[in-house]
Amino acid sequence: MPHVHEPLSQGTGIEPETLLEIKQELTGNLRQIQKMETLGALVGGIAHDFNNILGILQGQLSVLQEEGDNPAVRAESLDQAQKALCRATGVVRQLLTFARKAEVKFATLDIDQVVAELLQMVREAFPKNLDISFSSDRTDHFIAGDDNLLDQALLNLCINARDAMPAGGALRFDTGTFGHEIHERFPEAPELEYVWVRVKDTGIGMDDATRGRIFEPYFTTKDPQVSSGLGLAMVYGIVKLHKGFICVDSELGKGTTFSLYFPKQREAVRPSASGKFEEEAGIVGGNESVLFAEDEGLLLRVIKRALEKRGYHVLEARDGLQAIATYREHKDEIALVVLDMGLPKMSGWEVFQRLKEINPDLKAIATSGYIDPDLKERMLQDGVKAVVSKPFPPVEMLKVIRSVIDRPPL
Repeated sequence: MPHVHEPLSQGTGIEPETLLEIKQELTGNLRQIQKMETLGALVGGIAHDFNNILGILQGQLSVLQEEGDNPAVRAESLDQAQKALCRATGVVRQLLTFARKAEVKFATLDIDQVVAELLQMVREAFPKNLDISFSSDRTDHFIAGDDNLLDQALLNLCINARDAMPAGGALRFDTGTFGHEIHERFPEAPELEYVWVRVKDTGIGMDDATRGRIFEPYFTTKDPQVSSGLGLAMVYGIVKLHKGFICVDSELGKGTTFSLYFPKQREAVRPSASGKFEEEAGIVGGNESVLFAEDEGLLLRVIKRALEKRGYHVLEARDGLQAIATYREHKDEIALVVLDMGLPKMSGWEVFQRLKEINPDLKAIATSGYIDPDLKERMLQDGVKAVVSKPFPPVEMLKVIRSVIDRPPL
């Protein structure tokens, strides 16, 4: 006769409802523990990235202090510091994208140009014992994408390849067009043509067990102090966000090949994707008064200096209440208000609404390290003239300020 399992509560003196509550509580505790472990891994990886960036900035500042009189050295140090800042921006954007909180901006891109620009930077930064090459079938390779996200995805693949070749090796990029064959590999692919990007290395490769887990968030074969395990999960998420497909071929001792497939576009329009700060030449100034509400003193000082250098009169506010008081006192002379959304005492969004009550024709710019896309849309509908994401170079803010001031009222 088959064995029949007795109810768990039988013989324990505990009611089934109570056991269910205990089980739910234990499950909740386990999830909390897993969440904290995940958070710890994430914080460790992000801290590592930022510490590297801070180390670069600190080193370049030291160079400028010691050899800043040498024009060539000064130019090189400033360029390296600028690249480090762009990397820091990328780390934050990567984190927000993984959390699905980054605003994605699609445009028609030439994937060959994206790869070429990335490899120019990679060749400068990676060890010289790596042979880095790029080949294309020379056909049109236009896709709809966010160039910043694609840069992050491809750079993550480059970093993985570099780490898989500690003694040197070859890193090869190839691009081409995939026709009806795409449906043999991916039957669910809705488009007729796809542009593919292959990233191939001659590194240590992976076994089947590792290859089956590489796209899992927080899975890593590296030291947890060095890697958060988000890199390939990010790559997977970015490819899917672009309605694409990704696959990996790898064998121990024989290297790894990542193949990315993106729906092909017909247009040939590519916006400027340079991460470099724009030149200040040609920036138009003015003589208007601008109220700049920002609680970060060093940032306020930099922007105030840039504005005053070009003729503007700058009024400062370090918190929301001070912004309202200053505006009330000088509203007849203030042409524009720039509001940080994270002001103390009263948020920038609340300040904007109060200022709109004082002056329905208010011209205002919002700034923030992160604004939810839905909130951003609501702000623009309610009268905010522009939203500028931090960090921003002063040149960008100067352009937006001039554009908003010159914009005729509705």
